[in-house]
Amino acid sequence: MNARADAGIEPVTGSRAQPWDGMVAQRLVAALQGAIVGVDTTEPIVALTFDDGPHPEYTPQLLSLLDRHDARATFFLVGEAAARSPTLVREIATRGHVVGNHSWSHPSFTMISSPERRRELQRCETVLAPHAAPLFRPPYGDHSRATRRDAHWCGHVVVGWSLDVHDWCEGDRDTLVNALENGIRPGGIVLLHDAIHDLGAPAVGPVVTRPAILDRRIMLNALDAVLGRLSARFRFVTLPELLRAGSVITQT
Repeated sequence: MNARADAGIEPVTGSRAQPWDGMVAQRLVAALQGAIVGVDTTEPIVALTFDDGPHPEYTPQLLSLLDRHDARATFFLVGEAAARSPTLVREIATRGHVVGNHSWSHPSFTMISSPERRRELQRCETVLAPHAAPLFRPPYGDHSRATRRDAHWCGHVVVGWSLDVHDWCEGDRDTLVNALENGIRPGGIVLLHDAIHDLGAPAVGPVVTRPAILDRRIMLNALDAVLGRLSARFRFVTLPELLRAGSVITQT
């Protein structure tokens, strides 16, 4: 972990941004041995996270949806996509959400070299500045001790998830609604996608056996229904907010 995260920083701009205070920094340091997949808490809070964006059509729709439900989220953005939509990156941050690093071009980090991994992280971070938090989600969730070491060298903490409903390939709204409602728990981190960056055919990554659904409207409709039903029971918060609620749970 580098000095900026140890000291506590405020990487996200905007009136509703959440600072990285000392408590959060300490919990991040405790997570260096694995990917964060949740926090141990009974407080009814959940972190929604969205990968592969920003998308010029679906991300604005998602931002409006989150506003309607007074929900906050963390967006893990791909550098190539962010470079095409800098205004949208800024809008995500100014609306009170957190921006994280999802690499420059979305390769599996376990299939590229250490220098390549560091270049992917640094190039993406440059594009996301000054809005990016020191959080990294590996493409496809692929990570190892070596890849986490490179992420930490670049000043990032690795973030996974506790709930994956396969929204990238699931085409049935009711199936997604049921999976989200049945799987959401206090302290959880939910994985969703506001874009599909590599069109379901990664150049460097796992073999994909199920086609990706590029149209994100099914996911958006399912999320709208779930937030409408669960907002009275849970608060949907950014990852920094979640990390204040308890000790981190990690996975190697």
